[in-house]
Amino acid sequence: MPLPTPLHIAILECDTPLPQTAAKYGGYGGVFISLLRKSVDYLNAEHDGVNSGAKEGETVAEKDGAKEGKKVGFLDKDKDLDFTTWDVEHLEQYPKLEDVDAILLTGSRHNAFDNPPWITRLISYTRAALDTGRVRVIGVCFGHQIAARALGAEVGRNEKGWEVSVCSVDVNGAGKGVWGREKLDIFQMHRDIVLTLPPTPIPPLSTLSTTTTTSSTTHPPTPPPSSPSSPSPASPIPTPSILASSPPCPIQSLYIPSRLLTVQGHPEFTEEIVTEILAARKEAGVFDQRLFEDGMGRVRDRHDGVVVAAGFVRFLLE
Repeated sequence: MPLPTPLHIAILECDTPLPQTAAKYGGYGGVFISLLRKSVDYLNAEHDGVNSGAKEGETVAEKDGAKEGKKVGFLDKDKDLDFTTWDVEHLEQYPKLEDVDAILLTGSRHNAFDNPPWITRLISYTRAALDTGRVRVIGVCFGHQIAARALGAEVGRNEKGWEVSVCSVDVNGAGKGVWGREKLDIFQMHRDIVLTLPPTPIPPLSTLSTTTTTSSTTHPPTPPPSSPSSPSPASPIPTPSILASSPPCPIQSLYIPSRLLTVQGHPEFTEEIVTEILAARKEAGVFDQRLFEDGMGRVRDRHDGVVVAAGFVRFLLE
């Protein structure tokens, strides 16, 4: 059942941006609010049959290769989307689930497979949201991995190393139904991945361990703490489908209709944000010269961040 508007979207900030990004947007919540409002403009143009990304005389559905082009009705980006931001990393602040229609988990420099209290609490809260059957969950990069852990999937280091800057991901048939495309170009900034799909059936949260996995180490399980809001499951959670993949990362996106949509990439990133991150990580010795130059060589490439975010909004309205 589609959610009513206005949509109350709680953005769970899992990290603090670097100084230039923070000066422009505040926190990562501001980055996502800017992106999602742009995606509403995109969807409204799609509703009118035109879009700045389409060739002259071509509808968005035709451009994207969609047979029917899942169009949505006209949205007011200021009135139909209501945002709040929550610092879950430092302050461990969370909204009551009954007060929101959706939660969005941002990216983070932290490892999603580690078990500090704020991460295990975030996992429990995310699972409680999924258990409601009403609150939609969107996860981006670290958030994608946290959502996967909340369902019992395994997350760890990618033995193939980093994906950085603009990269192409292949979209399968199910993913084309969400984004209308067979390929997406999206900013990446990760060396951790979702290694497995969750088990079938999805196990209860109380039975999950928070075992962490790296390329070389597995730590003993730690029971997750109580969620800030833990309603009883409304219905069993289906196993998510994979929507997209890339050679270094087979699970680029997870999807449960009307319940969960995640991406490993960063649709919210811009050339300026990624340039700042690449420079900072090179300065800190995280990236060597080769990886830095590889990322900078693609940082100005065209990317589909707004298209990916438009899929988020469609998901909220499906």
